Amino acid sequence: MLPHLRHIGLAFLACLATATSLAGQVDTVRICSGETANLQGPNGYIAYFWSPEELLQSNNRVRVETVPLTEPTGFEVLSIRPVGDNLIDNGFFSDGNRGFTSEYALQTDTRRGPGTYSIESSPRDFDPTYEDCPDSLEPSTGQFLVGDGGQRGQAIWCQTVDVKPNTSYSLRFFFASLTTTDPPSPAQFAARIDGEQLGSTVTAERITCVWRSLFRIFATGNRTSIEVCITGESQGSQGNDFGLDRIELNELEEPRVDSFLVIPQAPQSEVTTLDVSVCPGDRFTEFGLDLGVGDSARTVLTSSIGCDSTILVRVLEGSSSAKEMPSA
Repeated sequence: MLPHLRHIGLAFLACLATATSLAGQVDTVRICSGETANLQGPNGYIAYFWSPEELLQSNNRVRVETVPLTEPTGFEVLSIRPVGDNLIDNGFFSDGNRGFTSEYALQTDTRRGPGTYSIESSPRDFDPTYEDCPDSLEPSTGQFLVGDGGQRGQAIWCQTVDVKPNTSYSLRFFFASLTTTDPPSPAQFAARIDGEQLGSTVTAERITCVWRSLFRIFATGNRTSIEVCITGESQGSQGNDFGLDRIELNELEEPRVDSFLVIPQAPQSEVTTLDVSVCPGDRFTEFGLDLGVGDSARTVLTSSIGCDSTILVRVLEGSSSAKEMPSA
């Protein structure tokens, strides 16, 4: 095992217990001691899980930066991506109010207020006080679910889906605030599989029309069918006006694991003496110096990774091949 390398958390391993990881590459990264390292995962994946998290300044991205390091340290990234089509029927709401159930009531001319929803291309068709946000696609292409938040724990959207047993899946959906309040009270959401919440709740941005996403991974165990639900988790009805879009459930291919060994190079604190010989009348003109026989001078050499070393150059009379010049 690489130095300081720890496993991905047990909860995440449990989700991927049925998957066999694909071996990726092992890279050695050299830095100057006390500096940070930039690490690059493989392109083309939808999620990245780096470890150890406590030694990273950013995480869950294809590119991350470590904290300053002074000793050799190992890192791993587990990269995942879906295989096959989205298993959610009408997850982008292009077919309108079809393919799902809800504990919210469909808004009508006589039924409005908290705990209602509609499928719209413009939120102002639901409520003229809402911001006229487009859907989550760029460019905008269609409809999404517009809701006036109801009671905490109410199911906004549910659908039953056939799945493979002992298989890992990812669930993702997008959400946005459609109104602002003072004080701010954006909507909160949770993802649930057969009633069990996946991870923590997420909160919409306070700014309207900013689409965020929730992404969760789970394993099916011995189940061949699951109920997927998105619930509202806000405490009150003030604010809590939201858009919901692009609900996606995908089987995951085998995850890929890439490893990195970061090796800091300590700066040379001692002065290294370099004796060079030149023919009588010649001068030493390397490293930006101009020295004759009997002269000496200090200079700083920088390695290929940017670490400095101090060199004392002494020029002697003799064969110019007496000493081999170091590479910078």
